[in-house]
Amino acid sequence: MTIVKLCLKSLQEYVRIQTFNRSGFQQIQLDIQFLRTPLKEIVEDEAAMDFLLDEVGKNNGSTTFFFFFFISFFIFFFF
Repeated sequence: MTIVKLCLKSLQEYVRIQTFNRSGFQQIQLDIQFLRTPLKEIVEDEAAMDFLLDEVGKNNGSTTFFFFFFISFFIFFFF
């Protein structure tokens, strides 16, 4: 569980730092859902794994929303 936890926290930090376009956002969502099934077979504590995967998804949504909000704001006021 420790290695899986470390990998998911690293993925969470990577997603937090990056800004994704729509296809990147959807790909991260797809990857998170894909990872749930095989990780349930490996990990003893499914609640912790689900929490970490949900956190990756939350970070993904916040950076993508900020990016689209910023672009919309920029286009509205400067063009």
